[in-house]
Amino acid sequence: MSQQTIIPGFVAALALAALSYTALAPAANDAVDPSGGGAYSNDAFRTEVVQVARACAAGRRGDHVEEDEPSLGQAGPWEASVAVYADGVRTHEGSAAAMGLDAALCDAVTQALGATPKSPLSEQARLLITLRPDGGDLHSIIEFEGRGLELVGDLVPLRTLTRRDVRRAVEANKDYLLRIMHPELHGFSKKYDVARGGFDDRLRTIYSSSSLYSLLRVNTLEVDPRVEANIEPIADFILSMQKQDEPYRGAFHYSYNLTTSEKERRFPVGTTAKVIMTLAALYEGDQDPRYLQAAIAAGDWLLSLQTPDGGFPVDVAWRRGAWDTNEAFSLFYNCQVLTGLSRLYAISEAPRHLDGARRLAGKLLGMVEEQGPLLRDQYRRKVESISTSWLAMALLDYSRIDPASGSLEVAFKNLDALLPLQMTDPSDIANYGRFSDTRATSGNGWINEVVSELLVACEATGRPDCERLERALILTTRWLIQNTYSPQNTYHIEDPERVIGGLIRNAREESVRTDAVCHGVNSLVGLLQSTQREALLH
Repeated sequence: MSQQTIIPGFVAALALAALSYTALAPAANDAVDPSGGGAYSNDAFRTEVVQVARACAAGRRGDHVEEDEPSLGQAGPWEASVAVYADGVRTHEGSAAAMGLDAALCDAVTQALGATPKSPLSEQARLLITLRPDGGDLHSIIEFEGRGLELVGDLVPLRTLTRRDVRRAVEANKDYLLRIMHPELHGFSKKYDVARGGFDDRLRTIYSSSSLYSLLRVNTLEVDPRVEANIEPIADFILSMQKQDEPYRGAFHYSYNLTTSEKERRFPVGTTAKVIMTLAALYEGDQDPRYLQAAIAAGDWLLSLQTPDGGFPVDVAWRRGAWDTNEAFSLFYNCQVLTGLSRLYAISEAPRHLDGARRLAGKLLGMVEEQGPLLRDQYRRKVESISTSWLAMALLDYSRIDPASGSLEVAFKNLDALLPLQMTDPSDIANYGRFSDTRATSGNGWINEVVSELLVACEATGRPDCERLERALILTTRWLIQNTYSPQNTYHIEDPERVIGGLIRNAREESVRTDAVCHGVNSLVGLLQSTQREALLH
């Protein structure tokens, strides 16, 4: 992450986010090898390291180790560094080298705290310990509830995955969404800034819609009264953002300014399309006509913008004193519109909605035929995985209202081209499971959500080799959970309770994008619903 977590001047290479680990020096007492290759099984050794460091800090270790004192018993030249974190702040640091691991570790603790510490090391403080044997690789340990856990960069790696892990992550994601909802207006902001400790002054319609959609998905696993109590209030906020008069009746304002109480005079087609997805889910749930009417008005506004070739512009907004339409073509936004219109037709059964979806699908299918299955969007010129996944999802949705179109086959071709971009080397634990051209959890979460949807379609249609989709879904799920704020990995966060359950933006930015949480948890729900296996990755 952006905040430095390793002691300056110890070993410069330690600042790298991804490290390669080899076995530490052989232990005289045959201690379990704490290398990264099998690190998940070596927490006993890491815990011993923490216990020795604690004993040194408490002054219970002298030059000679008594029988009842913890000892690591590893000879040879060692380098050790120790950092102390209290309430998310690094308060002490020290490093040392010595013959023997015990001596190097105790010397590092002494240098960090002083020979006679002014204040004893509290139980709430956490130790970050870095070790290197002579000529060996670096190995980092973070203390957590008296144990020592493996640390890669500033994340605790997840080397196995069980159904219980996924279920626990879903609960944490749900709690995060409920926690960040505006307490009075029930809308959602775009991003939580960890360094600043808060949000900006705007609630976004699209993130509010995505959050409600995700809460509805999570509630299919087990009904939560907290979610039930907030469905209508969140929906009311979303409906309040729909324009009720001309011009552009039916469109959804992009944001609400909490400072001025004004709605932004900008109507992105993607925002309106994604709100239709949530309105359709709400209507399918309780048949409230408000949701159908709002979805129809939104769809009709979208159709008013459709160009002769079947495509849609980016937005309509008040710019430079007049209403202005951004006529640029965005694959990303057009795929959102195809999904929105397809799901709208499923509940409205209005021929105009089917016709609009058919014309847009024809344009997108033509692009695939001309350019191939991997496509890029103008907003992400170097990223193929996100745009291609959006296209696969849109074609899957369209296939449900027009099965004879052949769009489902094209969706699977898109996915076939996309899956080779997934990083599948388990020795690169920092990246194992993510897609190579995007480091953001929002992008990887969305791709994972699409894979989960296509896995269901694969199994429902009896296609062969659905296991490869399940494998891809499991691997990205592992990476997403590893990159979620948790009690274990928030040692350097001053207010960890605010961020736990939020997906970390990327390896360079301490923030949580709301859509990352939404897409991530949607994919986790999809995984739980598609398999009953307890051991998912081992």
